Amino acid sequence: KSFTERKRLFELPRSTWKDYDAKLISKGGGIFERSAKSIEISKEAQVALGISKSKLTPDELIKSILLAPVDLLWNGGIGTYVKSEEEAHEQVGDRANNAVRVNGKELRCKIVGEGGNLGFTQKGRIEYARNGGRINTDAIDNSAGVDCSDHEVNIKIAFSSEVATGNLTMAKRDNILAGMTDEVARLVLKDNILQTQAITIAEQQSYDLLESHTRLIHVLETRGILNREIEFLPSDRQLAELKAAKRGLTRPEIAVLLAYSKMALYNDMLASSLPDEDYFVSDLKRYFPIPMQKDFTKAIENHPLRREIIATVMTNSVVNRASITFCFDIAEDLGASVRDIATAYAMARDAFGLRHIWNGIEQNATTIDVATQVEMYAMTTQFLERVSTWLLHHLPMPLDIDEVSKDIIPQVAEIEKHKNSLHSEMTRKEAENITQRLVARAVPAKLAEAVASLGIMSAAPDIISAAQKSRQPVKDVGKTYFELGSKLGLSWLRQSAEQLMQGSHWDRLAIKAIIADLYDEQRRLTDRVLRHSGGFNAWLVANQGDVESLNRFMDSIKMGETLDLPRLMVTLRQIRALDAA
Repeated sequence: KSFTERKRLFELPRSTWKDYDAKLISKGGGIFERSAKSIEISKEAQVALGISKSKLTPDELIKSILLAPVDLLWNGGIGTYVKSEEEAHEQVGDRANNAVRVNGKELRCKIVGEGGNLGFTQKGRIEYARNGGRINTDAIDNSAGVDCSDHEVNIKIAFSSEVATGNLTMAKRDNILAGMTDEVARLVLKDNILQTQAITIAEQQSYDLLESHTRLIHVLETRGILNREIEFLPSDRQLAELKAAKRGLTRPEIAVLLAYSKMALYNDMLASSLPDEDYFVSDLKRYFPIPMQKDFTKAIENHPLRREIIATVMTNSVVNRASITFCFDIAEDLGASVRDIATAYAMARDAFGLRHIWNGIEQNATTIDVATQVEMYAMTTQFLERVSTWLLHHLPMPLDIDEVSKDIIPQVAEIEKHKNSLHSEMTRKEAENITQRLVARAVPAKLAEAVASLGIMSAAPDIISAAQKSRQPVKDVGKTYFELGSKLGLSWLRQSAEQLMQGSHWDRLAIKAIIADLYDEQRRLTDRVLRHSGGFNAWLVANQGDVESLNRFMDSIKMGETLDLPRLMVTLRQIRALDAA
């Protein structure tokens, strides 16, 4: 009703708010002059605003609206209405609104949406967020408009060559553009949903990720990309205080870090060979509406801004799907280039069909609680890190994505086909437990099973490597691999090691390295078993003493000794001794 009436006023010459049909306004509401000396506040308005005064000045009423106990405060106007308690009005730079401006900690709304620019100071956002509010930044909340403009311009550029060569008339082009409106809207909304979702996931894990976020801040500063004082990101002392208080960055701080992370990765990808590689043409095509993908493939492939679009799409994919710090963490751990990390990510994403899992979560987002969604996304990120790191560690650099994909994708499909028959008793039970837990939280059974299977599929690179070395079918190698892991307790040991990932950055790096070594040892032991003439049981008999010694040591840990980093290192040494036997 309001929209229809506002539209009528828009089309009415020389209309003012006095022309608004008062019958359409809720009981107790009204339209009031900003110049009035005082305004009568109805009982209904007092309840809505959470106040007891029956008269307010216009400025007092605006303040009361800003401070109303509502779900959503939407700012679509011009001016800065919220600052932090520590900021003076003079620091804000918007004198016209000094009389109505409030502090972030005073807001009683649950969520803020910033349709305008600079409606809050950044310190005001952080203060509001620290007090339990949900807010991004104005740049994030307005990014769909920029994204929509980018799509429009890039689509028209793609069509320009078709028009210039006479393959397409302007009239037909305009009809196609109009027909793709909803599809472009879908693409833009998807981009922006994934971006804010990435912020939510990082916020939910903000304390656990604080050290990674801190190191990313340092990297961006060292490269001269970020000035944290200008962006109001915490100093090292403030970061240490957050860590001591077991708190992480707020949403608006994470939003700033996400933006700078994307800018840095985009520049690195654009400067590399990645945008020129044929493999990423499929990512280029996905940027455009489906009708264009079908009917104007050549126009897309020959787009003058092809490199820039691919760099943008891949940057968004890595950051939105894997995490803000994904590339930076792996680069620090392995010294790999952004091009190779993004390539390994794309191979893992595509070979293992992760888009099906992501789409499944998104399609059920209204019925699955946020904590469960975050848990499932975290499992896919852990999987991506495991597989990407494996590829970067074991294959020649730079990664030849076309050659490796031809080799890996069919083998992964074969493992996927037989995965249920590869399980050991322990891995089967683990997968069933994850599935049952997710189903109990309203996750559809097939989606829950797909997420649970990431555990067994994370061993696929090792199985494929062992199969290539032994020249045996991956399903037979996989069965030996998991049977061996169960017999020696390697699967249990890795799971237990993952529970230790709560310490310092260096402790986590050490544990991650040991987990990777445990995978490597299981692969190497699988190679030994496969080469043994008598098969698995004969290998066990031949190495009975070493196997029993390892099992006794593992039993002592299971029976009560706390597993810590030193014990983990000693256990790894015993496993290596078995490999050398």
